[in-house]
Amino acid sequence: MRKLLLLIICTLCFTGIWATETEATPPTHASQSASSIEQAAQAYAQKDYIKAAQLYASLLNTPAVKQDKAQKAALYYNLGNAHYRTKNFPQAVWAYQSALRLNPADKDALHNLQLTQSKLQDQFDEPANSFFVLGFRNIVTLMSANAWGGWAIALLLLACVACFLFKLAASMWVRKIAFSVSCIAFVCTLAACLFAYTENNNYYNPTQAVTLQSENTFSNPSVTSKPIKELHEGVLLNIEQSQPDGWMQVALPDGTECWLKSNKLLMLKDF
Repeated sequence: MRKLLLLIICTLCFTGIWATETEATPPTHASQSASSIEQAAQAYAQKDYIKAAQLYASLLNTPAVKQDKAQKAALYYNLGNAHYRTKNFPQAVWAYQSALRLNPADKDALHNLQLTQSKLQDQFDEPANSFFVLGFRNIVTLMSANAWGGWAIALLLLACVACFLFKLAASMWVRKIAFSVSCIAFVCTLAACLFAYTENNNYYNPTQAVTLQSENTFSNPSVTSKPIKELHEGVLLNIEQSQPDGWMQVALPDGTECWLKSNKLLMLKDF
């Protein structure tokens, strides 16, 4: 009986350690990238924000950075800071939102995005979210999709071990504990899978864009339909659907859905 309890404790410790290790530290970068990052930081410190923005943008296209999600998010954040300093607010919104797509838990990027949006001509009241929606969002952004996937595998392993003990244990109370652990672990596995799916969907969702100039929006995909609102530069849009003739159905920050036709949108990349 003591051996069974010891096995359960060891399994819990193993799964917790294994899942924690899925949050690996960022890999070491090439000396060339490190030198370029230092040059960009030096240009920013010297208030040469245009040069800093150019250097940060060029770094985002290097192979070493493309494979490093954490550093890519940091570079987008720094790029947003450089654009903000030059009052290039549309590019700043694009860069901060790109950083948040890579790292939704980045509170500094979120704060700077909101600060930048407060400088724009168009102001929106975002739709109120319920306590449960906000709680779910906060839990999802605690870890990356890979980390949630690691927890899902670890919890599933724990559920399997508990089921195995349930079948082998002779003591009734040990069987009850094993059954409870297996049920809880299985439910937590499903929850971790849901969190991983949601976080992964946020990461790969390419349907966002930022306006670079004034845009007219309509109730239908036609210039003869009812006008909805004139948008100015820097508005972050969710693109619901696109048509071959160039019309796009978009959702504004306040949830309003409308249509616009433009080739002057700054699309957020599909990472």
